[in-house]
Amino acid sequence: MLIVQSQAGRSEFRVRPLKGRGARKVKRVAVDTRGRHCRRALLTHDGLLLGAGATAQGYENVAGDTLKRGEVLAVDADGNTLRHLPSTRNCPQRVLGPVSTEEILAHVVEKSHVLTPITLAPDLREALEAGEIFRVAWRPRASVTDKPAFLLANEQGFFMIQCQAHRAEFIQREEAVSVEEYEDEEEDWDAWDDVEPEAVANGAEEGS
Repeated sequence: MLIVQSQAGRSEFRVRPLKGRGARKVKRVAVDTRGRHCRRALLTHDGLLLGAGATAQGYENVAGDTLKRGEVLAVDADGNTLRHLPSTRNCPQRVLGPVSTEEILAHVVEKSHVLTPITLAPDLREALEAGEIFRVAWRPRASVTDKPAFLLANEQGFFMIQCQAHRAEFIQREEAVSVEEYEDEEEDWDAWDDVEPEAVANGAEEGS
């Protein structure tokens, strides 16, 4: 359950994944030329054939000792242990916003959820139905990452989208593009223009 707090009070939502209408799972099965089902296997460089269940994944420390999954810690680029952030499920979270659409466009959507209101504060309802967007913390389980979630609504209901920041650099129409990175390449082509074709051919023969 998602619980958020606004100025007018507390709102509670049931959360369920958003699925396309009429969507159904399709399983693809590999078959041979005679229509028989094929099973996946791995072939090692020395000719050993490994079927399903023949491999496993594990964790080791620098000494080569096997570690249990619970003993593995997430660290940053400097080797500092990352602190696990608690789950926000059933814990009141303050909504932030309204936020601009540009803030959402700075993120990539990972998951979409349908929100079913159990109780809905009047100020939050009015703002969402007017097209406002709010940001809220949503972690179904404890995690070392804090991916933002956004609350929004339309005529179909209330929704939450969970995102992560993207690193794409957008270029607007008629925006000048820097050509500094291509200057060295142009100089290289200019240098080749000064070389006689026969010299290039002779050099290729000598190198071969």
